[in-house]
Amino acid sequence: MEVFLECMKNTLLLAFLLTCLPAVAQKQPQLTILTFSGDVTIGGQPVVAGQLVYDDSKNLLVNGKESYANILTETGYARKLGSGSYPPVSLNSESAKAKPKRSSSVYYHPSPIAILTAPEAPHKKVFGDSVFLLWKVNYSSKPELPFRISLLTMFDDPLFDTTTQVSFCALNVGPFLLRDNAIVIQVKSSTERAVQGAGKMDEAMRLRIQNDLQLLVANTETERAIARVAIFEINDLIYDVTYGLYKLRMAEKAAGVPIVSNYYQRLLKKYGMETL
Repeated sequence: MEVFLECMKNTLLLAFLLTCLPAVAQKQPQLTILTFSGDVTIGGQPVVAGQLVYDDSKNLLVNGKESYANILTETGYARKLGSGSYPPVSLNSESAKAKPKRSSSVYYHPSPIAILTAPEAPHKKVFGDSVFLLWKVNYSSKPELPFRISLLTMFDDPLFDTTTQVSFCALNVGPFLLRDNAIVIQVKSSTERAVQGAGKMDEAMRLRIQNDLQLLVANTETERAIARVAIFEINDLIYDVTYGLYKLRMAEKAAGVPIVSNYYQRLLKKYGMETL
């Protein structure tokens, strides 16, 4: 009996001591280093592409005018960081997201047909060969189908035509941008139309983005596709962003398995692509 009581006493003492120990908080991921260039370190150690940065990490240091780091935060924002010192938790906060562009005070009457996935000026460059267009009709009266989508030169010479019964379309523009520095994309119903431009980028920018894309590290093809979209968004290549989202959305629907990514879901909502 005495032996039993002694064992119980030791057990209770051990349990008490364990409850007195401070709880070890599990560290939380804050961001991923997508790519970087130049002198980029954390705690004196060079970063690597694909590195996950946690809340207990020291500041991310970007040293030098030409150095930069492309990051994707856990809250779902892609950013390019120039020279400076950045606390990981601050980078991941909602208040650290990219500042919205200032809107003009001038009121514009909305276009009868609005292309939701078209970039604002001056960000109309295309890196890849394809663009994705999603549009809506701003007025209650429905246009007569089909919609006609046309590619034109800057002098209105026709390059390509197609029709669709739905309000979205993916187009291969690569062959035309090889011949022309810029083209016009037109979406037209029987009575209304919307027009957007698209142009090729300069070679220096293309090489820089191509280098970033080659440095990407990912565990799955889906992760790599999302990281590519982030690189495109960081460089304001919205045609490439939305085409990448379109391919991901179609793959997601075909697989029947939702893609778990705050960034991907936020962009789908931003461009009105959740219901595709």
